[in-house]
Amino acid sequence: MTLTGHAHHFLSRLDRLSVPHLDIALSLYRDDPLLRHILNTARVPEGMERVAISLADPEKGPFLIVTRSGKFVTCLGAGMSAKNLHVITREKLDAITEKVITWRERTDRFLNSTGNATELMRALYERAQWLTREQFEGIAVWQPFLAHELLRWMLEEAKAVDHMRELLLREVPKNGKLHRRWDETLHGLWCRMWTLGHLSVLAAMDGKAPYEELPESARKAISGLAYARVAVSQGLVGNALRGLWGAARLGEDLFSYYEKAHEEADNVIEVADSALTFAAIGLRYPALREEVRRALSPSAPVPEGRSHLASVRKALTNVFLSDDEDPTDLPTRLARIGADLAVVLGKRAPPSSPYHFKAAEDAPRDLARSVLLLIDGCYLADQKLLTVMIMALPWLARVKPEELYLPADYLAAIRAPYDPDHALTLLRQDRRRLKNVRAAEAKAEQAGPARSAPCPCGSGKKYKRCCGDR
Repeated sequence: MTLTGHAHHFLSRLDRLSVPHLDIALSLYRDDPLLRHILNTARVPEGMERVAISLADPEKGPFLIVTRSGKFVTCLGAGMSAKNLHVITREKLDAITEKVITWRERTDRFLNSTGNATELMRALYERAQWLTREQFEGIAVWQPFLAHELLRWMLEEAKAVDHMRELLLREVPKNGKLHRRWDETLHGLWCRMWTLGHLSVLAAMDGKAPYEELPESARKAISGLAYARVAVSQGLVGNALRGLWGAARLGEDLFSYYEKAHEEADNVIEVADSALTFAAIGLRYPALREEVRRALSPSAPVPEGRSHLASVRKALTNVFLSDDEDPTDLPTRLARIGADLAVVLGKRAPPSSPYHFKAAEDAPRDLARSVLLLIDGCYLADQKLLTVMIMALPWLARVKPEELYLPADYLAAIRAPYDPDHALTLLRQDRRRLKNVRAAEAKAEQAGPARSAPCPCGSGKKYKRCCGDR
């Protein structure tokens, strides 16, 4: 302990606690840094000099009474009142403690790490969808120290990927193959598209905690970020799911942005980013769930020209009727899709492999869901894949970050070589998609101001709410 002396009155009142509660009280008493972090994280109101930490019931206790500076005052047994004190509930206490333990474990692994950092970072940029769970966990060791850098890398990498795509689109023929001098660039584009999904997970895996100490202007910029779109806009299912997970993990800070964005989505990518992220936020945070469900209900008004939003809202309705903890039809169907995919992938493994599944029932449920992250098909070209993404939301909203990756031994058994023809096909689809987007933008430019732009009449309202509405 860093406190001088001992809190004798507090220690003399420990007999008011049962043995399990006594263990918690003493562990906090001996761990001054943990206690101070709990008090800082709990946002004790200004002017409140004493705080009650509940060890069980938030009203009946028992309670530990401490000062806001971290000094122990006394214990209140079960049934004794903590009236007029700010109460830190047992649920909040456990959540903060678990996070601190995780940070400490990662710090210990970081300090004792013998892994090759260069090899891990190379894997992040070169393994595409085949980044293993072990490699991810090795990189995640540094996450508490590099969260801000990981977010910056994600945004910078998105610009680099866009540049590579534009470069290749100028060279790719409508039919036939790219000249061989572009093979390395095409492979680099393929790998780095997946890097965006990995960075989306890494930058968000501790939620908003790493960003709370940033200046207000920086926090405001993050809250207005289309976080998932970096990965979702690549079109790859496995990538998009990771982007949605990251945005949902930061959900409360991004809620206002996505609440507005889902109403203004103009194309499939914007709908997948905004509506699906908005739904994932509602599924992750129970306090926001009803508000999100109402906004995404098929009965909610659909802005003119947003018919694609109506169809997605209808699909999202079933998501809010499902609970992965109490399996109903939706998560069961999702697990079946993953299990069927595991059977197909398992055929690449030798018959003696434990991953050579003969039937869907042989695939473990956890693996069956995680294997969906290997899907390298494009949901922009296949609407069935967009349905799979929607079905995955209840599971995705609650899953741990390491479950978004598969063990090295499994991937070694089923991994397929890089297919340049598949990457080239996706690139041609990008050409058609970008052509359609630019045509729509040109048409809108001729027709008048953008729907969300200020109305030229000077009313101060958006064009769609003013003259555009007329």
